[in-house]
Order: sequence, then structure tokens, then C-alpha cells
Amino acid sequence: EKGETALHLAALAGEPECVLELLRANATAAVRDSDGNLPLHLAAFGALRLSSADIRWHQRILVT
Repeated sequence: EKGETALHLAALAGEPECVLELLRANATAAVRDSDGNLPLHLAAFGALRLSSADIRWHQRILVT
């Protein structure tokens, strides 16, 4: 509905194991939803106990 990927939804739900599994399966963390949010932004909103460094390391991207 809002252009969210499985990674967006897992991050928002606060599911760190699911997020890591998706990243290991090469899910991209650089896709923005229709509101312009990256999965990293939704992780912060969802109080995910996974650091931004973990997500950036797995995807090797710069979040600006």
C-alpha cells in the first residue's frame, strides 16, 4: 500500500532476527517507501534493537 518492502515491515515491527535474515538474503536497505522512509527510519520508529551500523554494514550503503 505504501510501497513498503518486507524489510520495511520487519524493521517497523521490531523484529531484529527477521531483519537480519532478510539482509542475509540480500534484501536491499536502500529502497524508500512512498513516504520516503528507508527501512532504517522505520527501525527507529519501531524501536528495533538493531543498530544503524548493523544495517549499513550488511548493505554497505551510506544513509543520508
